[in-house]
Amino acid sequence: MVRSIQYACKLLAAAQSNPQPTKNLESTLRSARKLLRLGTAIDALYSSALSIRHPDLVIRLTVTLSRIASAMFLFGDHLVWLHSAALIDVNLAKWSQFSNKCWLYSIILNLSRNIYELQRILGCYQLTTQVKKMPQISLQGVVEAYYPIAYYVVKEHKNAILDLVKNMTDVVLPLSALG
Repeated sequence: MVRSIQYACKLLAAAQSNPQPTKNLESTLRSARKLLRLGTAIDALYSSALSIRHPDLVIRLTVTLSRIASAMFLFGDHLVWLHSAALIDVNLAKWSQFSNKCWLYSIILNLSRNIYELQRILGCYQLTTQVKKMPQISLQGVVEAYYPIAYYVVKEHKNAILDLVKNMTDVVLPLSALG
């Protein structure tokens, strides 16, 4: 909820002629979010230890490494925030870049897992239904061939699709921060 209000403030500030009060509120909300996230690096590291037991090797590796990268991102982000709050003195550029790289690694690993899960879902779909021959080379032929598959994936595995879409949109954030 705080995140939504923070982003709404960013939008409002962009549209205002005197955006400073809105920018101040957005900055305060950003700091509040960082403060509320202080212990999450430890939680992410602990959850990576739990994912080591997953039976599927690909899921085990991508989830575990993603959670480790996420813990490293959060640790670096905490140091950056503590520096900006004038509580510690660190090399801001170095830790900010480290944090954003770890965030990017985490998202890439999550995307890899999403693609692997989608591949498994499509494999199961092919085993359980009769797959039609290749579609005609036309828009109607492609739609007729792939609509049942798309409908099945969205209806039966919407969490996997939502996670894929979320990760695809999130990958832009660390990339833009890294330049």
